[in-house]
Amino acid sequence: VGSEMCIRDSLDGVDANAYRHESRDTVVRDLDPTRGRRGIVSVDGFISVGESLLEARSYFDRILGLCAVTGRRTVEIATTATFERIGPNRVLFTGQAKTRGRESAGYEIPTLADSSRVIKALATIREDCPELIIKPDIFHDRCSRELGRRARAFSQCFSNNSARPKDLRAAWAEIVWLLDDEHMTGKALYLSRVLGHGDNDLLTAQSYDDFTITDPAYN
Repeated sequence: VGSEMCIRDSLDGVDANAYRHESRDTVVRDLDPTRGRRGIVSVDGFISVGESLLEARSYFDRILGLCAVTGRRTVEIATTATFERIGPNRVLFTGQAKTRGRESAGYEIPTLADSSRVIKALATIREDCPELIIKPDIFHDRCSRELGRRARAFSQCFSNNSARPKDLRAAWAEIVWLLDDEHMTGKALYLSRVLGHGDNDLLTAQSYDDFTITDPAYN
């Protein structure tokens, strides 16, 4: 019995030690700024592409341009978003699509383009596609595939030379954390605020922590 207890205690010690190492490695991976993240290789390029699409002929391109310079979801830009000018590069955003039971009141966000251009571009989408507001359920059927194809315009800005519509939100968040906040606020808290998750939901913001800025002009 005594030998069995010694063996069991030894195994428990090994398991506990392995658990400590695994926990440490998990923490290190979470703190590593390059862990599983793609690089934004051209901040100015990302902003330039986004701005250039604001006056594009196609409303698909205008949607993507607005996503890039405001960090809003494609469905929000197409169907629910409203912007009120606060300053040259700030707007009050209302119309968040996913509130998870939270209050859906508007909140202030920075923009990577002049706010007047942002508001004007959104107005053109509302004029061209009023049916998307009336029947937002048709948005995904009509727009998802084409938006995915056209999002490749941003591929050159990312280290893996690939871009999807959802990447624009995460890339915007990384860029404004630097340009707007100058990294003064903790990243998870800043992202949670500008993405509309609130101070009490930092975990959701971490799902958008997909990029790190590798552009030498900003390092």
